[in-house]
Amino acid sequence: MRTFLILSTLFLITITKLSACTCAEENNSFRKKVKTEFLSSDVIFTGTVLSRKEVSNTSRKVFGSPVMFTFKISEMIKGKLQHAQIEILTNSDGASCGYDFEVEKTYLVYSRQSDYYTHVTKSKSDLTTGLCTRNQKLKDTRKKELRILSNMARSGK
Repeated sequence: MRTFLILSTLFLITITKLSACTCAEENNSFRKKVKTEFLSSDVIFTGTVLSRKEVSNTSRKVFGSPVMFTFKISEMIKGKLQHAQIEILTNSDGASCGYDFEVEKTYLVYSRQSDYYTHVTKSKSDLTTGLCTRNQKLKDTRKKELRILSNMARSGK
């Protein structure tokens, strides 16, 4: 019985490590990290979370359930402002690299166009984000990061 418990525990630890999200952290300067994320993002904005909606996932294509967050945009840093609100998709939990935004909190959000959830949303593409981007509560964002983003957006780089 003791051997069974030990083996079961080791098995669960192994599965947890295999399915957990791992973000590759490069040893770059702060400025370089911000610039890299700017260049790999299609849309960057600051905004307040208005709602959180679980999106049903009957397909096995994605690990975890997708969640749609609706934001009221405060400032569009990169991308075109189509509406005063924007919808962002992510996975429902951190183990599957999802970012859990809190309703009524304001964030700096980095997102990309993707077809990852289109089988669920029936869209051509969606704006997606995750745990490994530089998303953060706006109150915790360094002014230097906002300055770098603003300068890059103005210069078109």
